[in-house]
Amino acid sequence: MSGEHGGSEPPLPSPGDDNRPDPSRPEEPQPDAAARREELLAKGKRYREAHREERAAAQAEWKRNNRERARELNRLSMRRAAQRRKTAAAKGERHQRYYEKHAEHLRAYSREYLAKRREADPDAYWEWRRAAQRAWYQRHKDEALAKSRERAREDPAEKRDYANVYYRQHTEQVKARRREYYRANKDKITARQKEWIEKDKRRKAAGLPKRNLHRTPRAERQANQHAADEFFGRPVDRARLVGLRAELGTPDELLRRFQRDSWRARAVDYAHRNPETRSTVLDRRSSEERRLDEIARVINERLRYREPPRQPHHLDPATPPPPTWSSPGGGLSR
Repeated sequence: MSGEHGGSEPPLPSPGDDNRPDPSRPEEPQPDAAARREELLAKGKRYREAHREERAAAQAEWKRNNRERARELNRLSMRRAAQRRKTAAAKGERHQRYYEKHAEHLRAYSREYLAKRREADPDAYWEWRRAAQRAWYQRHKDEALAKSRERAREDPAEKRDYANVYYRQHTEQVKARRREYYRANKDKITARQKEWIEKDKRRKAAGLPKRNLHRTPRAERQANQHAADEFFGRPVDRARLVGLRAELGTPDELLRRFQRDSWRARAVDYAHRNPETRSTVLDRRSSEERRLDEIARVINERLRYREPPRQPHHLDPATPPPPTWSSPGGGLSR
């Protein structure tokens, strides 16, 4: 017994064992764990997309039937998320402290590693660098564009010089790209040009000047900022306030003239809104006449004779009209 299966040797496969290896067939490669995981994730995503409404309805029904349990799970999920954020922040702080402490050593190690990789396979190295740069740019595209715009705004000459040098070195490529872009966006470019022409026509018709905006250089902006800080940062004491009031105050004659004009404008406006209070006799008489005319118009409307409404037989063309007069007796009327 011990001779058959003793020791550390595994037992031999029995004749009826279907799992024994077949020497006539090569071994099938085992699926990669990462590929299997990706396949399972894709399968789960397809299932969730296909049963989105059923899963939402089932989840809502479960929450209605298990409100306390749902709240408990929600609190537990929030605590776990807070703990994950706290752990990630602590980990980041540890990494930052370690990097600050060993910055020179880490930079030297990185340079050495990159040099070895570049010497081993230069083509693969540069391809890897370009791919890494593209991936970094896609992750930080907004920040990179913002920094580029800020540099161009601070120093427009640098960007202009770089563009000129690039155009001289790649003239044909730039022209080809421009032609290709025009062919692909001809309608949009034409519509934009027509819109600009119409706006320019409206500007000329309105008598407005051309739009003449320019970017302020960095040196000029810094000078303006320094001048503003110096002007508004001056200390203000009582003597200076008195001097400013004397220098920038309004003369008394101008104040009195402004008050007279204001009183006159208020009086004119009140007289227009209340004609019966005007000072001239002619204005008061015309106002009284308009008031009496309005009263007479109302009285006339009340006393005006109006023809009584016609009877229904007048509206029927087949009915003979009634007599316009009637005699009370049987003779000639007197």
